[in-house]
Order: sequence, then structure tokens, then C-alpha cells
Amino acid sequence: MKKKIPILITALSLIVAIGGLSFGVSASIRRKAAEEEANHLRMQMAAKQAAVPVADTTPLTPYLEPSIDTNALTELEAELAALRAELAAAKEQPPQRESWEDRMARMKEEDPEGYAEMIKNRTERRDAMRYDLAERTANFMELDTAFMTGAERENHELLIEKMADVWALTEQFNDPEQQPNREAMRELFGAINEARPLMDAERGTMFRQLANDLGYDGEEAQAFSGYVEDIISTTTIQPPRGGRRGP
Repeated sequence: MKKKIPILITALSLIVAIGGLSFGVSASIRRKAAEEEANHLRMQMAAKQAAVPVADTTPLTPYLEPSIDTNALTELEAELAALRAELAAAKEQPPQRESWEDRMARMKEEDPEGYAEMIKNRTERRDAMRYDLAERTANFMELDTAFMTGAERENHELLIEKMADVWALTEQFNDPEQQPNREAMRELFGAINEARPLMDAERGTMFRQLANDLGYDGEEAQAFSGYVEDIISTTTIQPPRGGRRGP
């Protein structure tokens, strides 16, 4: 029996040594996996938002050490849980909207041809609008006011004044690279809407003048003007009201 005791002690020592080695290897594997996930989460956080500092990709503790520090592994797992929670919170936050200036700068750099085409189109639209305004105003100013009634002449002068206001407001859009100004656009559209009824009345006056030139007079001229107005109204489709407003 005494001879078996040393053998038993040796066997028990071997079992303890193997168990300790197995525990050490298992803890090392767990720590390595946790460190890799922590580093991966750090990189996701850095890509998600600039406010999150760039994580140090150096492992918190060496993978291979003479002994396994279970406290370090616990701390690493706690940090890993905190990183998961932080990443989940960051994903729930809405992305920051890109400013107009940044969007244009990026387009100018990434798609210079598309940017140049956009500026060209904006310039052409602006020039066409200003040319149309100038041509309309010039036609109104050339009308003979001698045949107009007092009310027609007052409407005529107010229309010329309002058209000049509209022209002045369009000067705010001379720079095609300027950010669209919604307030300026609302002001411009408001002035145009104020000019519409004046322009409608001026059109009736012009039709009456045309009737006089064709030999109609008095009530006949007025009837001719109304007839032409009816033709225009019947053959014109008005755009629907409502929908998207503003620029």
C-alpha cells in the first residue's frame, strides 16, 4: 500500500497540472476572441461617427502570458459590453444631414461634368426668366396710354412698377453657384402673384385697343375684347392648385 502512495500522488499532480493547463488555454481563447470583437466594435464606432475616438487596435493584454489574469479578462468583457451598447446607441441616432455647401463641394470634386451641367442649366433658366421679364415689361411700356381710361392708366402704371420690382428681385439669383434662398424665392413669387391680376387687366385693355385698330368702337370694341378673352380662357388649361410649393 505504501508503494502505491507515491504513484497516487504523482497521478493526482498530473491531473491537477492538466486541469490548470486546460483552464489556462480556455481562458486565453476567450480573452483573444473578446479582444478581437472589441477591436472590431471600436472600428465600427470610428466609422459610425467622427466623435468617437479612434480605438487603439493594440490588444489590452498579450495573448500569450506565463499566467492567466482572470481579472483582466473580466475587465475586457465589461469593456466589450460597453462598446456593444455604445454602438447600438450610435446606430439609433439619425445620420447628420449633409449641408448644401458640402454637397456641392463633393459633387464638384467627384462629378465635375455633372456639376458644370447643373450650373449651366441654372444659368440658362435665370437668363430665360430675366429675358422674358424684360420683353414683357418693354411691350407694356410701349402701349399707347392715350386711349386708356383713368382706371386702365392707373392699372398700367402700377403694372410697370410691379414688373420693375420683379426684375429687381431676380438680381438676387445672378450667381448660379449661390445656395438657393427660399426667402428670396418666396418674395419673388409673391411679387409675381401680385402682378398677375394687373397683367390680366392690361391684357383686356390691349384687346380693346386691338378692337379699335380693327375698326370697332364703344360697345363693339368691348364685346370683341370679351370674345377674345373667352377664346383664351377656353383653350387654356390651368395648372392644378396646391402640391409642392417653393423652389
